Amino acid sequence: MRGFKMCGREILGLDGCFMKGPFPGQILTAVGVDGNNGIYPVAYALVEADNLFMYGLSMV
Repeated sequence: MRGFKMCGREILGLDGCFMKGPFPGQILTAVGVDGNNGIYPVAYALVEADNLFMYGLSMV
């Protein structure tokens, strides 16, 4: 987090992806943009396939 606060821009992207197969669920991610216009991972979560997007969003 220290690197994100020092070099990161105030841009935060949120996304989610459904997983299928023997381990169903969702991957929730939060990414930022660093000083070199690269993607900087901030946080991710693996959650059960339920309506938990707002819960994951509150954790960021």
